[in-house]
Amino acid sequence: MDCYYCTPDESKVLYKGKFWTLVFHKQDYLGRCILNTNRHIDNFSKLSDDEIIDLRNMLSAVENELKDLFGCTMLNWACNMNNVYSEENPNPHVHIHIRPRYKNPVNINGTIYVDREFGSHYDRKASVQFDTVTIKFIFNQIKDNFLKYYIK
Repeated sequence: MDCYYCTPDESKVLYKGKFWTLVFHKQDYLGRCILNTNRHIDNFSKLSDDEIIDLRNMLSAVENELKDLFGCTMLNWACNMNNVYSEENPNPHVHIHIRPRYKNPVNINGTIYVDREFGSHYDRKASVQFDTVTIKFIFNQIKDNFLKYYIK
């Protein structure tokens, strides 16, 4: 059975570590990413001790990087596997959605980003506020700087 998270689009991979892969996601929230386990597991309770330690290191790196690069106020983390269970043959894979949140507007490559729902739950139907050049700029900023923040 195919799994979207086991084989992410390589052009969107920001960092692939021993246990987790950081993947660039649609930029409805500036810096939005997904963190996937590298092995196919269907439940957080199946994570090994090493995977849990590395998860903490990855989350810390992402949080510190996005605060430094773009000035996010905080991040929302979500592990929602609801959609997979709406399929006839569910094939869950542990992954975490990372949505940075911004209290103040941010100028990114000449585009002003405004987090319209700051202080509220994120909008699952939020639209992308960036052109393709700016999206590539955001991708490169995260990818090129990640290892400055990640401690193995």
